[in-house]
Amino acid sequence: GLPLDHCFEYAVAASVVNCARNASRAKNKKYVELINFWAPILNKIKHPVDYKGVRSFEKWTSISINVYGFENNTLFPFYISYNSYCCA
Repeated sequence: GLPLDHCFEYAVAASVVNCARNASRAKNKKYVELINFWAPILNKIKHPVDYKGVRSFEKWTSISINVYGFENNTLFPFYISYNSYCCA
């Protein structure tokens, strides 16, 4: 598996493959394949991923990403995408 500081990959792959809702073997395999497919891009990004890494990943993959933080019982936007990429 991936190191714990690579949670960015887990989160994006889960969103794309929808592993979080229905973790079947086929979806888990697709999840791992997707992370492996992104490996050349992800290896160029510093981990844990900061907003610059998110922007780079968006640019290279055409995936829009919004990142939220949660602190002191408050949800706040950490990074909001300027792109309008859409998944089919």
